[in-house]
Amino acid sequence: MGENSSTTFWRALTALAVVTTLGLGACGGSDGDDASPDTTAAQDTSGATPSESGGDTDESSGGQEPTDADVPDPVALLPLEARVPDGFRQGAANCDPGYPNDPNRGEEPDFEGGADRYSSWFTYAVPEEWGSAGRGSAGSGGITGTDEDRRFDWDAENSSRGTIEVAVDWDSRSPDGEVLDWEGEPWTTFDYKSSVGDDEATITFEKVATVTVGDQEADLFYLDPAQAPNHVSQTEYRVRLGVLELPRNQGLGEFPLVPYSVVVTISFDASETPVDQATVEKIVESFTLPECTWEATLLAHEMIVGVDLNGDGHVRSAEDLQAELEEQLAEMQESSEAGDS
Repeated sequence: MGENSSTTFWRALTALAVVTTLGLGACGGSDGDDASPDTTAAQDTSGATPSESGGDTDESSGGQEPTDADVPDPVALLPLEARVPDGFRQGAANCDPGYPNDPNRGEEPDFEGGADRYSSWFTYAVPEEWGSAGRGSAGSGGITGTDEDRRFDWDAENSSRGTIEVAVDWDSRSPDGEVLDWEGEPWTTFDYKSSVGDDEATITFEKVATVTVGDQEADLFYLDPAQAPNHVSQTEYRVRLGVLELPRNQGLGEFPLVPYSVVVTISFDASETPVDQATVEKIVESFTLPECTWEATLLAHEMIVGVDLNGDGHVRSAEDLQAELEEQLAEMQESSEAGDS
């Protein structure tokens, strides 16, 4: 008998957790000087993230385990609570009840009742009349190693009227925290060169606004496809947002906070989907780091730095993760046996 949806769901979740575990193991022993290669680079913004020092002890300081007093508190740079403009709806988070990374393994959402069929690590608001058209991702599967995109129908009742894509790509940074471009050089601009046969052009982005997202302000850039119609066909808005700062074990008892940021790109064919700048600004300003995503990030990072980051008095370990996987496997087996009976 074929697998039921619940079994397939949890098998996928278990596979994701195993991949994440292997990824953490691969980071072990890193000195933090190289950007992680496990994400896909965007046009001019790499999706990789700073690699972390693996292991629970600081070997360069005599093998002493770090204490909470040694390590600065992590910082969330995006709001943890949703702010939804009038006429907009907030998307679902991967760790919301019933979605792929729900730590409590809740019931599947009622999609027929209007629940968002797709989810992402970040959440943001979009106009209520937009329909969900799809989701894509690339990278390690972990929160800070996965680039994501969501696609929305301009008209939920008529998908032929065009789609809008909201893509979120993690920045790559140098050891000193400087943002790098896709060639590994210090980032200077979103502009890029394009070649179509012998025709070459420089595609430029114009700063059109400054948006406020929580406590941070960010510059919003605009690409007009009319500047080079043989090279680009879509309108784009692009903005860089700070997401969080996490401590890195740099050795010698030093744990500097490492910044993590993403580039958000909103693109569409303006002839089919006439999205105005005001709508784009509302989407960007609604960007949220859901509390469950923040909690999952801290738990994963505890396994790297070996200290309690979320304040629950316990440091998550590989043994904890193994126990969680075994529990999920047992549930999968029980579900499978129930389905076969």
